[in-house]
Amino acid sequence: QNLLDAKLYNQKRLLQRLAANRKQQCKACAVIDQLRKKLFFQNNLDQLKGIEGIAAKHYFEALAFFLPSWCNFHGRNKRPALDPVNAVMSYSYAVIAGEIERLIRLHALDPGFGFLHCRQYNTSALTLDLLEPFRAGFCDALTVDLFNHQRLRQEHFVRDKKNGGIFITPEGKRIFFQAWEKKHLSKLKYEKKTIDWEYIWNRQVMEWLNVLENDSVPKFFKML
Repeated sequence: QNLLDAKLYNQKRLLQRLAANRKQQCKACAVIDQLRKKLFFQNNLDQLKGIEGIAAKHYFEALAFFLPSWCNFHGRNKRPALDPVNAVMSYSYAVIAGEIERLIRLHALDPGFGFLHCRQYNTSALTLDLLEPFRAGFCDALTVDLFNHQRLRQEHFVRDKKNGGIFITPEGKRIFFQAWEKKHLSKLKYEKKTIDWEYIWNRQVMEWLNVLENDSVPKFFKML
């Protein structure tokens, strides 16, 4: 419940920021807030994931309005990604998952034992769990920025003729990682401190370690 509340909150905050920059209203934000409240009245994992799925539908539909029309983004798709935005999202999720798994192993935790993705076979379940609040809070925000500032353009993507998927070119990956590293090293204010993302990711792992050792209530990352 707390993990998905943080995920949905960050989806709302990203949409609010994008809407404020364009002096627009965000109807999806109110819907997501209502769904956040429902999370705490559910008593099993399937119900929680159902709410997560409904929120994702509203979130990605709203996000499409803040992206260039040539991207042809209409919602989340993967394996393969069918448009440039989904290609970058999937790529960024994979990169940050690697960073989080490194920190999980650094603290001697097994990334295969999660709590939200625990039913998925042969996956780094805990990595996927702790990634959730950073999908919108880091990855989607970076993705939108790359397209809206025209750093990634049509020529940075190619279509696979066999499966119809869209993939990032080597030059596109170079641009992506330049932006990734800049954001990764950037400083932000969080809980009255000026810190970087590495600190936040590490703290997220430490929070879960504290849950295991002391049965405490975890605090997951929420955007300011």
